[in-house]
Amino acid sequence: MIEPLDLYDKEIMLFLNFDGGAWLDQFLYLFSAKTTWIATYVAIIIQLFISGKSDKSKWISLAINVLFIVLIILLADRISSGLIKHWVERPRPSHSDIEGMLHYVNDYKGGMFGFVSSHAANSIGLGLWLCLLYRTRILCTTMILWVLTTCYSRIYLGVHYLGDILGGLTLGIVIVVLMHYLYCRFINEDFRITDNKKEPWLIITTILATVIVLAAYSLVQLYQ
Repeated sequence: MIEPLDLYDKEIMLFLNFDGGAWLDQFLYLFSAKTTWIATYVAIIIQLFISGKSDKSKWISLAINVLFIVLIILLADRISSGLIKHWVERPRPSHSDIEGMLHYVNDYKGGMFGFVSSHAANSIGLGLWLCLLYRTRILCTTMILWVLTTCYSRIYLGVHYLGDILGGLTLGIVIVVLMHYLYCRFINEDFRITDNKKEPWLIITTILATVIVLAAYSLVQLYQ
């Protein structure tokens, strides 16, 4: 059962991983970097503060909501990288028998083990949590595209199979569902995000601005 699945995963990997040229290499390499999104993380914190129910509860609401986000990402990262990867010990495609057939960027090949993808778990964790808090169409669309691009960037870079990605997404979703249950069950309504009818434009515009900057920067690099 495992061997056929592994074979299919490798075939899919060889189909999805390709040399898209210098611009796409640079763009997806930077898109995949966690430090690229520092401005977005700051925007999320500010947006959470703005979305507080009242002036008196804004700081407590911010602290609680930031704590939940930190716990989600911490759990997703530690369970994926600290437990599952070392338990399953599935080599990344960049450390497997197909490594010579893949396209890499800046000689980046990641660590030895790849199942499950912590990038996938972390991104779906953050994206789904924000969607559950705000429940607006534009934000959810933005976060879905952000998560999908993040996940595909790991395949494009040659460091994760599709199976690694799906495993990471599943882990992140389970964590968010459990955390959201605790959030609704134990957090006083006064401290929850209740600004659900308004688009969190600060988060959305910061993500879009970051993507535009990445695209422009990657283009500039072609002529240097």
